[in-house]
Amino acid sequence: MPIAQPICRLGATQSAAFTNAGSTAITNAFAGVTNAVRIVALTADAFVKLDNTPTAATTDVLLQIDKPEYFTCAPGQKIAGRGVSGSGTLNVTEVSEMNDMKPLRLGANQSIAYTATAGTVANGFGGQTNMVRVVATSACYLKLDNSPTATTSNVYMPAGSVEYFVVAPGMKASAVQVAAGGTLYVTELSG
Repeated sequence: MPIAQPICRLGATQSAAFTNAGSTAITNAFAGVTNAVRIVALTADAFVKLDNTPTAATTDVLLQIDKPEYFTCAPGQKIAGRGVSGSGTLNVTEVSEMNDMKPLRLGANQSIAYTATAGTVANGFGGQTNMVRVVATSACYLKLDNSPTATTSNVYMPAGSVEYFVVAPGMKASAVQVAAGGTLYVTELSG
C-alpha cells in the first residue's frame, strides 16, 4: 500500500526494465538503513511487488506512469515490475529518515536551467537548512550531494511534481533532462 510522500533522505537509485510478458526485479537488495522506497514507472504503467524474492503479477499494486509513490519496506527486500500493456522502466530510490509533514520555515530559493548537460545550483544549502522542496518544469533526473552532477542513474522527477527531501547544510542540487531542458526550483526549508 503506498504511503504519503514523506520528508526523507535519498539513498541508492536503481532501475529495472519491465515488459508485459513477465516480471523483472531490481538487481540489488535494499540497504540496512532503508525503511521505504520511492518508485516511478517510466514510459508505461506497471504492476509492482515488494518482497525478498518478488515476482510481479497483474494482481499486484498498479503504479501509474510518471507518478512517484512511496512504499514502506525492509532491508534486504527488492521490487519487481511487470508492464500493464507495454514496456518501461522502474526508477527505484531507497529512502530513510522519514518524517511526517510538519510546519516548515521557508529559506533561500535557487533555480538552475538544465539540458542534456547537468545544471547545478550555485550555492550550498544554508546552515539552518535540513530539508528542500524541489520542483522541475520538465522531467529530469535529480541528485542531492555536496558536489553533485546529475546523471540518468539518479532520482527521476516528473515535470511539475513537488517533492521534499532531507539534506544537510552545504549540499547542492543538480538536474539533467530526460527528453527536454527545463528549470529546477529548489527552496530551502528548516523546522
